[in-house]
Amino acid sequence: MTELLQNLYIVAGTALFVAGIAIETISEIQRSRFKDDQRNKGKPYAGGLFGLTRNINYTGFTLWKTGYALMAAGSLFGIVIAAMHFYDFSQRAVPVLDEYCAKRYGQDWQNIRKKVSNVLLPDIY
Repeated sequence: MTELLQNLYIVAGTALFVAGIAIETISEIQRSRFKDDQRNKGKPYAGGLFGLTRNINYTGFTLWKTGYALMAAGSLFGIVIAAMHFYDFSQRAVPVLDEYCAKRYGQDWQNIRKKVSNVLLPDIY
């Protein structure tokens, strides 16, 4: 039974890792392409994966870190890592970033907040 659980942790961890890396990488490439276009200078981005949540890159980061922890040390460590990152992003990083974007982008940021209401998890938070 222990071997079967270990294999499940490896399979689930690998799936989370791959999904997280893909989400983080794709979202950053999409945002970079938007920012590289001179017509978008000084504008905030809410397209692509960032149209699902305002901080989809943080979601991807949390997924791949959780997957790595799950593969390396099992379910308890995976849960601890997921909870730690979710708490850190939701209580520290996201509020600081939201305040920064509100000051930098003004009404454009408020419009994005209305358009993309989710902060980290699509249709959840």
